[in-house]
Amino acid sequence: MIGVIGAGTMGADIAALFANASFEVVLVDKKRRSFKEARERHEGKCLDELEEAFEEKG
Repeated sequence: MIGVIGAGTMGADIAALFANASFEVVLVDKKRRSFKEARERHEGKCLDELEEAFEEKG
């Protein structure tokens, strides 16, 4: 299990990278809004791009 503290741009990207590599990930942030924005950002295009990058290198 991977734990990431902070759902800002960097934390959210790190969490998404590990999630796409089939790790169980826990993402926490003291601001609920940051978590919501991170989730919305990674549900769309960014998530697709991370999956493609993982497939190319994996």
